[in-house]
Amino acid sequence: MSCLGERLTALVDGELDAEERERAHAHLARCADCRAEAEVLRGLKNRLRGLAGPGAGAAPSGDFLARLNGLAEPPPAPACGPVRPPRPARPVRPRDTRPRAGRPAGRPGTPADRRGTRRTVVAVGAATLFLGLGGGAYIAGGRQDAPQVSPAFDRFAVEHSLLSGESPVSDPLTDPSTLQTAVPLPTRP
Repeated sequence: MSCLGERLTALVDGELDAEERERAHAHLARCADCRAEAEVLRGLKNRLRGLAGPGAGAAPSGDFLARLNGLAEPPPAPACGPVRPPRPARPVRPRDTRPRAGRPAGRPGTPADRRGTRRTVVAVGAATLFLGLGGGAYIAGGRQDAPQVSPAFDRFAVEHSLLSGESPVSDPLTDPSTLQTAVPLPTRP
């Protein structure tokens, strides 16, 4: 970062008024770092101007406009005859809907069909049993009570007083010498 900050970029871009430009030029005459940064910025600005190149105007090129207009036109029709619609995803029902092999309509056809149905029923039953037992065990398990932790403050206070040589601190709420009541206790006659 230069001493001039953003004013250096404004100087290179020609955005400073006459008085500020004179002050910036005077600073550049004294400061080598700012002078080097100004040269870098001027070189960068010249390179950016060179990118504009010939024919780079505000309007897009004719080729680009032709391709853009081509996107809006519908695609050309195929040269071959009419296109068949795609086949449906599920099979078409047979023309003859009567049961095959003279069986009644309500029964499955072969023992293999019955086995498949039986397997499905057994699998669904087993899954239901598994989920039911798992859920019941979870609910029956309940929450286990965490053990109560009560540190032995008295023992720690004595140990601290022995190690540090200080007397143990007593609790003002339980120490009879500091116990005071907000309402005086009635005196006995």
